[in-house]
Amino acid sequence: MSDEVQTKYGEVAKEEYKSSYTVLKTLLTPVGLAMYRPHLHGNEKIPADGGVVLCLNHRCNGDPAFICLGTKRMIHFLAKKELFEGAFSWFFKLAGTISVDRAHGDKRALHTAEDVLTKGGIVGIFPEGTRNRTDTPIFPLKFGAVRMAQKTGVMIMPVVSVGPYKPFGTPVDVYFGDPYYIAADADLELENEKLHQIMTEMYVTHNNEKNKQE
Repeated sequence: MSDEVQTKYGEVAKEEYKSSYTVLKTLLTPVGLAMYRPHLHGNEKIPADGGVVLCLNHRCNGDPAFICLGTKRMIHFLAKKELFEGAFSWFFKLAGTISVDRAHGDKRALHTAEDVLTKGGIVGIFPEGTRNRTDTPIFPLKFGAVRMAQKTGVMIMPVVSVGPYKPFGTPVDVYFGDPYYIAADADLELENEKLHQIMTEMYVTHNNEKNKQE
Protein backbone atom coordinates (compact mmCIF):
# COMPACT_ATOMS: atom_id res chain seq x y z
CA MET A 1 0.00 0.00 0.00
CA SER A 2 1.33 3.42 -0.93
CA ASP A 3 2.29 6.08 1.59
CA GLU A 4 -0.50 8.26 0.16
CA VAL A 5 -3.14 5.64 0.91
CA GLN A 6 -1.63 4.96 4.31
CA THR A 7 -1.83 8.65 5.21
CA LYS A 8 -5.38 8.89 3.93
CA TYR A 9 -6.45 5.90 6.01
CA GLY A 10 -4.81 7.37 9.10
CA GLU A 11 -6.68 10.64 8.60
CA VAL A 12 -9.96 8.78 8.13
CA ALA A 13 -9.41 6.67 11.22
CA LYS A 14 -8.53 9.75 13.24
CA GLU A 15 -11.13 12.22 11.98
CA GLU A 16 -13.97 10.84 9.88
CA TYR A 17 -14.80 7.99 12.25
CA LYS A 18 -14.57 10.13 15.37
CA SER A 19 -18.31 10.91 15.34
CA SER A 20 -19.38 7.30 14.85
CA TYR A 21 -16.90 6.21 17.55
CA THR A 22 -18.47 8.70 19.96
CA VAL A 23 -21.99 7.51 19.13
CA LEU A 24 -21.07 3.85 19.63
CA LYS A 25 -19.32 4.61 22.90
CA THR A 26 -22.30 6.61 24.17
CA LEU A 27 -24.73 3.81 23.30
CA LEU A 28 -22.65 0.96 24.68
CA THR A 29 -21.27 2.54 27.86
CA PRO A 30 -24.43 1.90 29.91
CA VAL A 31 -24.38 -1.75 28.81
CA GLY A 32 -20.74 -2.21 29.78
CA LEU A 33 -21.23 -0.48 33.13
CA ALA A 34 -24.26 -2.63 33.93
CA MET A 35 -22.68 -5.95 32.94
CA TYR A 36 -19.15 -5.61 34.30
CA ARG A 37 -19.19 -2.53 36.57
CA PRO A 38 -15.55 -1.75 35.73
CA HIS A 39 -13.50 0.16 38.28
CA LEU A 40 -10.78 2.30 36.69
CA HIS A 41 -7.53 3.08 38.51
CA GLY A 42 -4.99 5.61 37.25
CA ASN A 43 -6.72 6.52 33.98
CA GLU A 44 -5.91 10.17 34.71
CA LYS A 45 -2.39 9.28 33.58
CA ILE A 46 -3.58 9.23 29.96
CA PRO A 47 -2.44 12.59 28.54
CA ALA A 48 -4.99 15.04 27.19
CA ASP A 49 -3.25 15.11 23.82
CA GLY A 50 -0.34 13.58 21.93
CA GLY A 51 0.33 10.08 20.65
CA VAL A 52 0.08 7.14 23.04
CA VAL A 53 0.44 3.37 22.60
CA LEU A 54 -1.88 1.71 25.13
CA CYS A 55 -0.72 -1.88 25.78
CA LEU A 56 -3.46 -4.05 27.23
CA ASN A 57 -3.64 -7.60 28.50
CA HIS A 58 -6.45 -9.57 26.91
CA ARG A 59 -8.66 -11.89 28.95
CA CYS A 60 -12.15 -10.77 28.00
CA ASN A 61 -13.97 -9.63 24.85
CA GLY A 62 -14.96 -6.54 26.77
CA ASP A 63 -11.36 -5.37 27.33
CA PRO A 64 -11.49 -2.65 24.64
CA ALA A 65 -14.69 -1.25 26.14
CA PHE A 66 -13.16 -1.09 29.63
CA ILE A 67 -10.24 0.94 28.31
CA CYS A 68 -12.45 3.29 26.31
CA LEU A 69 -14.20 4.28 29.53
CA GLY A 70 -10.89 5.58 30.83
CA THR A 71 -10.60 8.54 28.48
CA LYS A 72 -12.69 10.92 26.40
CA ARG A 73 -10.15 10.57 23.61
CA MET A 74 -10.69 8.21 20.69
CA ILE A 75 -8.73 4.96 20.79
CA HIS A 76 -7.86 3.16 17.55
CA PHE A 77 -7.59 -0.53 18.36
CA LEU A 78 -5.62 -3.01 16.34
CA ALA A 79 -7.83 -6.08 15.79
CA LYS A 80 -7.59 -9.32 13.82
CA LYS A 81 -8.85 -9.05 10.24
CA GLU A 82 -11.37 -11.86 10.79
CA LEU A 83 -13.51 -9.40 12.74
CA PHE A 84 -13.89 -7.34 9.56
CA GLU A 85 -15.21 -10.32 7.62
CA GLY A 86 -18.19 -11.22 9.80
CA ALA A 87 -21.65 -9.84 10.46
CA PHE A 88 -20.30 -7.08 12.70
CA SER A 89 -17.63 -5.78 10.33
CA TRP A 90 -19.54 -2.47 10.12
CA PHE A 91 -19.10 -1.98 13.87
CA PHE A 92 -15.32 -2.28 13.81
CA LYS A 93 -15.04 0.02 10.79
CA LEU A 94 -17.22 2.70 12.38
CA ALA A 95 -15.17 2.42 15.58
CA GLY A 96 -12.01 3.36 13.66
CA THR A 97 -10.44 -0.04 14.33
CA ILE A 98 -7.35 -1.02 12.34
CA SER A 99 -7.51 -4.46 10.71
CA VAL A 100 -4.49 -6.74 11.23
CA ASP A 101 -3.59 -9.88 9.28
CA ARG A 102 -1.88 -11.79 12.08
CA ALA A 103 -0.73 -14.63 9.81
CA HIS A 104 1.38 -12.56 7.44
CA GLY A 105 3.21 -9.83 9.39
CA ASP A 106 0.85 -7.04 8.37
CA LYS A 107 3.05 -4.01 7.57
CA ARG A 108 0.00 -2.11 6.29
CA ALA A 109 -1.61 -2.21 9.71
CA LEU A 110 1.64 -1.20 11.41
CA HIS A 111 2.11 1.76 9.08
CA THR A 112 -1.49 2.85 9.57
CA ALA A 113 -1.13 2.74 13.35
CA GLU A 114 2.13 4.69 13.17
CA ASP A 115 0.39 7.30 11.05
CA VAL A 116 -2.32 7.71 13.69
CA LEU A 117 0.33 8.06 16.40
CA THR A 118 2.35 10.70 14.55
CA LYS A 119 -0.86 12.70 14.13
CA GLY A 120 -1.30 12.69 17.92
CA GLY A 121 -3.80 9.84 18.24
CA ILE A 122 -4.05 6.88 20.61
CA VAL A 123 -3.52 3.30 19.44
CA GLY A 124 -4.71 0.41 21.59
CA ILE A 125 -2.90 -2.89 21.14
CA PHE A 126 -3.00 -6.33 22.78
CA PRO A 127 0.72 -7.22 22.64
CA GLU A 128 0.07 -10.82 23.73
CA GLY A 129 -1.45 -11.29 20.28
CA THR A 130 -4.43 -13.35 21.43
CA ARG A 131 -6.80 -13.85 24.35
CA ASN A 132 -5.21 -15.37 27.42
CA ARG A 133 -7.44 -18.09 28.91
CA THR A 134 -4.71 -19.70 31.01
CA ASP A 135 -3.15 -19.28 34.45
CA THR A 136 -0.13 -17.57 32.90
CA PRO A 137 -0.33 -13.91 33.99
CA ILE A 138 0.87 -12.41 30.68
CA PHE A 139 1.86 -14.30 27.53
CA PRO A 140 5.16 -13.41 25.80
CA LEU A 141 4.66 -10.14 23.93
CA LYS A 142 4.87 -9.43 20.22
CA PHE A 143 7.16 -6.56 19.23
CA GLY A 144 4.57 -4.31 17.56
CA ALA A 145 3.89 -2.11 20.59
CA VAL A 146 7.49 -1.27 21.49
CA ARG A 147 8.46 -0.93 17.83
CA MET A 148 5.68 1.59 17.15
CA ALA A 149 6.45 3.61 20.28
CA GLN A 150 10.15 3.78 19.44
CA LYS A 151 9.68 4.63 15.77
CA THR A 152 7.11 7.39 16.35
CA GLY A 153 8.64 8.75 19.58
CA VAL A 154 5.35 8.61 21.50
CA MET A 155 4.81 7.36 25.02
CA ILE A 156 3.85 3.78 25.79
CA MET A 157 1.46 2.93 28.63
CA PRO A 158 0.86 -0.54 30.16
CA VAL A 159 -2.71 -1.39 31.19
CA VAL A 160 -4.07 -4.54 32.83
CA SER A 161 -7.56 -5.68 33.69
CA VAL A 162 -8.32 -8.12 36.50
CA GLY A 163 -11.41 -10.35 36.32
CA PRO A 164 -13.22 -12.66 36.85
CA TYR A 165 -15.03 -11.12 33.85
CA LYS A 166 -18.39 -12.69 34.57
CA PRO A 167 -21.36 -10.55 33.46
CA PHE A 168 -23.25 -9.11 36.43
CA GLY A 169 -20.69 -10.63 38.80
CA THR A 170 -17.68 -9.18 40.62
CA PRO A 171 -16.62 -5.83 39.09
CA VAL A 172 -13.66 -5.81 36.71
CA ASP A 173 -10.72 -3.68 37.84
CA VAL A 174 -8.63 -1.86 35.22
CA TYR A 175 -5.22 -0.46 36.17
CA PHE A 176 -3.35 2.12 34.09
CA GLY A 177 0.40 2.05 34.62
CA ASP A 178 2.90 4.90 34.35
CA PRO A 179 3.59 5.99 30.76
CA TYR A 180 7.18 6.15 29.55
CA TYR A 181 9.20 6.68 26.37
CA ILE A 182 11.48 4.29 24.52
CA ALA A 183 14.77 5.81 23.39
CA ALA A 184 15.49 5.83 19.67
CA ASP A 185 18.64 3.74 20.19
CA ALA A 186 17.14 1.34 22.75
CA ASP A 187 17.38 -2.43 22.27
CA LEU A 188 13.85 -3.57 21.39
CA GLU A 189 14.48 -7.04 22.80
CA LEU A 190 15.20 -5.51 26.20
CA GLU A 191 12.33 -3.03 25.88
CA ASN A 192 9.89 -5.82 25.10
CA GLU A 193 11.11 -7.77 28.13
CA LYS A 194 10.72 -4.61 30.24
CA LEU A 195 7.12 -4.12 29.09
CA HIS A 196 6.34 -7.78 29.74
CA GLN A 197 7.79 -7.54 33.24
CA ILE A 198 5.81 -4.38 34.04
CA MET A 199 2.53 -5.86 32.82
CA THR A 200 3.19 -9.15 34.64
CA GLU A 201 3.96 -7.41 37.92
CA MET A 202 0.87 -5.23 37.57
CA TYR A 203 -1.39 -8.19 36.88
CA VAL A 204 0.02 -10.44 39.62
CA THR A 205 -0.05 -7.68 42.23
CA HIS A 206 -3.60 -6.54 41.56
CA ASN A 207 -4.94 -10.04 40.96
CA ASN A 208 -3.58 -11.14 44.34
CA GLU A 209 -5.12 -8.07 45.98
CA LYS A 210 -8.47 -8.87 44.41
CA ASN A 211 -8.34 -12.51 45.50
CA LYS A 212 -7.68 -11.45 49.10
CA GLN A 213 -10.74 -9.21 49.04
CA GLU A 214 -13.07 -11.97 47.87
